[in-house]
Amino acid sequence: LFTCCVPYGPRDHLRTSMGGVLAASMSPHDCLSFVRCRPRRERKISKDLDSCGVPPSLRINLTKAPDPYRELKTTYDTSPVAFLGQGSYGSVYRVSCKSTGCSRAVKQVDKQAVGREQLRTELQLLLELDHPHIIRLNHWFEDEYSVYLVTEYATCGDLLSRCPSPEPEAARLFAQLLRAVRYFHDRGIAHRDLKCPNCLLTGDADKPTVKVIDFGVAMAQSTGGVDEKWLRGRAGTLAYMAPEVNSGREYGLKCDIWSAGIILFMLITGKQPFPNGCLEQVPSSRGGCLGRRARPEKRSMKLPRHLVQLVSKAGAGRPLQDLLLRMLCWDPEARPEAGGVLRSPWLASIRESMIDRKTLRRVRAWSLSDASPMRQAVATAEAHTMQDDEVADIRSTFQAIDSEERGYLSMAAIGAAFRTCDISLGDDELASLFDALDRERSGQVAWTDWLTAALNPHAMASEKHLRLALTYIDVNNTGAVTLAELSSILGRSCAEAAFVRWDADGDRKLNFEEVKAAMEDIAALKAQLAQSPKVG
Repeated sequence: LFTCCVPYGPRDHLRTSMGGVLAASMSPHDCLSFVRCRPRRERKISKDLDSCGVPPSLRINLTKAPDPYRELKTTYDTSPVAFLGQGSYGSVYRVSCKSTGCSRAVKQVDKQAVGREQLRTELQLLLELDHPHIIRLNHWFEDEYSVYLVTEYATCGDLLSRCPSPEPEAARLFAQLLRAVRYFHDRGIAHRDLKCPNCLLTGDADKPTVKVIDFGVAMAQSTGGVDEKWLRGRAGTLAYMAPEVNSGREYGLKCDIWSAGIILFMLITGKQPFPNGCLEQVPSSRGGCLGRRARPEKRSMKLPRHLVQLVSKAGAGRPLQDLLLRMLCWDPEARPEAGGVLRSPWLASIRESMIDRKTLRRVRAWSLSDASPMRQAVATAEAHTMQDDEVADIRSTFQAIDSEERGYLSMAAIGAAFRTCDISLGDDELASLFDALDRERSGQVAWTDWLTAALNPHAMASEKHLRLALTYIDVNNTGAVTLAELSSILGRSCAEAAFVRWDADGDRKLNFEEVKAAMEDIAALKAQLAQSPKVG
């Protein structure tokens, strides 16, 4: 899923996600709206989701079962629609939000072409994973035959367009990829299809940000599982597939390290080391290749000589060559973990180190503003709408504070960041600030919660972001938030309190102007607090 969300391919290659081949004359809009009749109804995927496993801060119209009468076209303009790519189980299109005109990518997945468990797993993972370098799921819709996954639109292509890159740029991009890999590996999730087309680029074209996509064949280890090799079966793309996956042996998370090593090799050389896979190739002690029957764990794990020469010819230094040799080791047990790759000498200097003082002041101001549940919900929805280039400073500060590169922040790390910027913060104040940020009471501050707190007050009160945020809450697309819609997110008592405070005309609906007044009020308070000497 989500294979290549960048424009490519002629129109005569369009295929529907229902499996039928469309005529070349069919328009892209017809392609998106085309539904082949079937004799029976499909059970809603939404009924199979474990919504209890999704952080409440992400439950802004995402984990709830979509309204059966609500269609994609109620929120997004699908005419005209641009075809972006063809995946294994469906097509990717570009659509625009009706309220703001912002572009989004939508993946239409046929529920009969994809196994229910596979589709449920991908949707669940996209709802749960919360990291700066993993694609963000903006909305999802479901009808009788298809599921529509709406994500941020990647404007800078994918990693394949950056192969080869100068070594400093390759290191910067690769470090971002490995941060995402470590994050989902720490949660026992194997991606199983890491490749250049599944690493999209967003933000500034000169210095883009990596976003990992396509969790269609990902597998999560069962809770409490201790077996390092719990997977079987071939999955992924042959040229990036680890030997143990291709050969049918049991395997675990280290299969992603091999795939990441292939990506690194391509970033440096621009060449694919194993275009036909590596099922039959096991290296000998002389650097050649032995037959399939050789036991790789008994052999020296050197790359074939011609690949070593390619890396040397590209000007790679010894630290990079050593890292590649370790990642592209036929024995998975000898490969480093994602954290070990990030700590390698070659990547040691590729870390965010600049902490933005203004970001810290805004975070502290948000904790002091005592935002109501409704304002927190709207601000979280706004955080979901932010483009990557709008949050570059916030992301850099988050990753600079996250010195262990685990994708979340601890209380000790946040306190150290404030001390680094000479912002006075007592123990009680730090505990109060962390309590305001840690909305899941997990002892960790997730990326979205940090982003919500650090939003610029002007962005919080902007019409563009407020209208986008309302698409998460106004599920019926009426232009106003009803008590039932707000209650589904906040609970009845908090929703009624919000209506008492902000329903100025008493019509039992919060229209755009009333929501805007609520957010302008809290944004002004946040801006005032951020400038206060007491905040630092």
